[in-house]
Amino acid sequence: MFYFTAKIGALISGAGSTQTSICNAVVQRTANDWSNEDIRVQDIADMFAQELANYRARHAEQVFLRPLGLDTATFMANQNSYQPKFVEDTIHNIQNLEIGEMQTIIMGMDKSGPHLFHIDKWGNIRCDDLIGFTAIGIGEWHATSYLMLAKYSRKLQFQTALLHMYLAKRKAEAAPGIGRTTDIFFISDHFITTLRDGVQDILKSCVDKMEAKIAPLAQKTEAEFRKKVDAFLAKENETPIEIEQPKPLTDVVESNPATTEQGNAEATTGTEAAG
Repeated sequence: MFYFTAKIGALISGAGSTQTSICNAVVQRTANDWSNEDIRVQDIADMFAQELANYRARHAEQVFLRPLGLDTATFMANQNSYQPKFVEDTIHNIQNLEIGEMQTIIMGMDKSGPHLFHIDKWGNIRCDDLIGFTAIGIGEWHATSYLMLAKYSRKLQFQTALLHMYLAKRKAEAAPGIGRTTDIFFISDHFITTLRDGVQDILKSCVDKMEAKIAPLAQKTEAEFRKKVDAFLAKENETPIEIEQPKPLTDVVESNPATTEQGNAEATTGTEAAG
């Protein structure tokens, strides 16, 4: 968690050194706004995207221009004197500089309420206020899929929302590299703070009990299904392979010549009338 103001912060995933550099630049810009109630979450998201663009430009200059004794200002001022192919390739390389996979969540509270922004490695900003949740990292799809299926809404009560958030994190642990340790933050009336250990212990205990009950139930359902299918196959003297094969069509529809001729005549009449 990076803190930009008392109520606005960032969660990061991937490219840790790059993210740290960009977040530190934003922190410097908001150093005098820690308690400023007028600063918007959108403002911080825009700052982050700007600093990301600045970071990309600095590194592109270092990689593609400095070895040639150039900087960005010199290159832009004199590009008409360079070979068109060189200019085209250089601009393409600068615009597509790979800085590593990274995603960022800018989250917080301002006078208009709570807000969530998702920023990708190219600086594209997406507002997730409407759905009320967002996720980043290798477990993103596991978490968001659960929340969508659970019909998560920003209108949920705090305890219910907290439970679903924790369950989404637990689902994300199926992705490789996701640890089982969970840090939970929330925004109080005055600042971003962590959830009390006692509350988190209760949360973990309740979810552990729920999952312990679900696993045997799933196994029981699977066993019951297998038993009933086996009984059905034995009764019908069929095999699973035969069940999966499409049955031959035995019904033959015979056309009535009179009806067909009448239909053709009507179709012809309709065509002539249309003409």
